[in-house]
Amino acid sequence: MKIFVFIALVLMRCGAPEKSSNRGDTKEIGGLVLPDSLIAIDIVDESDDSGDGYLVHRYKISEENISELKLQREFSRLPFKRNEVIDNRIYDYLDEGDHGYYSVIRFDKEDPRDQMIVLLNSTRMELTILMTFV
Repeated sequence: MKIFVFIALVLMRCGAPEKSSNRGDTKEIGGLVLPDSLIAIDIVDESDDSGDGYLVHRYKISEENISELKLQREFSRLPFKRNEVIDNRIYDYLDEGDHGYYSVIRFDKEDPRDQMIVLLNSTRMELTILMTFV
């Protein structure tokens, strides 16, 4: 099972995490279709030869973008739940008083650290997508 998950993660990374969907120039990251109107802030890719590491995509968003993105998957209100296993790197993109929504997608049921966190920060008006591969 672990090897299947590893292969799936490698294919996701090698297959460019940002790709065009069937809707024109619309981008898709980890199954999340991004609105065309997003403005990229930065992209960070920190990984080693084994495939372990993380990938961060950050975008400026509008209230309309938040509404569109919330229709695509289930989101919870910030702050994170106490028992939620999340990568602490997400706090680099979040201040204590920030408001918004988040969604955590697990890639591996046996290792909850392999995950994608989607953060809709309505205080900063930013979308942050953090994918970790352990």
